Amino acid sequence: MENFQKTLQEYGLSDKEAELYLAAISVGTATITQLSKKSGLKRPTTYLVIDELLKRKLLILVPKGKKIYYKAESPQMLISQSEEIKRKIEKILPNLKSIYVKNSKQPRVRFYEGKANLYKVYEEFFQSNEIWAMVSIDRFLSVFNDEDNKHFFRILTRAGGIIYDMFENTKKARESSREKYRFAISENRLLPKAMKLSTDILVSSDKIAIISFENVSGVIIEDKDMTKTHKMILQFIWNNLPINLNKN
Repeated sequence: MENFQKTLQEYGLSDKEAELYLAAISVGTATITQLSKKSGLKRPTTYLVIDELLKRKLLILVPKGKKIYYKAESPQMLISQSEEIKRKIEKILPNLKSIYVKNSKQPRVRFYEGKANLYKVYEEFFQSNEIWAMVSIDRFLSVFNDEDNKHFFRILTRAGGIIYDMFENTKKARESSREKYRFAISENRLLPKAMKLSTDILVSSDKIAIISFENVSGVIIEDKDMTKTHKMILQFIWNNLPINLNKN
């Protein structure tokens, strides 16, 4: 019965409504006194709950002489009511969608914590056809390894994409830039040695990711205007970096 009650509550009944409805379907036609005893609810509470179930059309009133009895509607009524609600929602769905589209112009922000979730962030971004990135390979490899990076680049290859990487200027960055799996799908340039990155930035066609390897956390921002501006900034920096590692 506990499972039944939990399911009824998920349907939308309160705990007391679920208790009384289960009592009603188990005893058949009954008086308030009988329902109160069967459900374990106090009599004043039973009156209130019966009123709610009558409104929901899950109980029906059965007069017998001078007495009033109550009877539960068939459980099939739960499905019928759900289908009726579904039909009503389908009618107003176009209007709801138009409201959602208006509100969806606001930036959508998603937060991620832990290596496993950051892994998903990279998998999501490397499905893009173009990525602009400002990256510290040293920090990246403090959380992930080269096999992880190969995996991300395989995803990029399948997507037919390309990545424009601007690396923090370190030995590991220069070594990583020459890995064979990068060829044909990446362009790499070095940032000035004085420029140290505390976070990595990835920009695709419609979203931005900011990754902190120190905290092993990240955020994705989905907003066309913000994405466009960040892409322009990264492209400006790219165009002012003289070193193309792939050609050295």
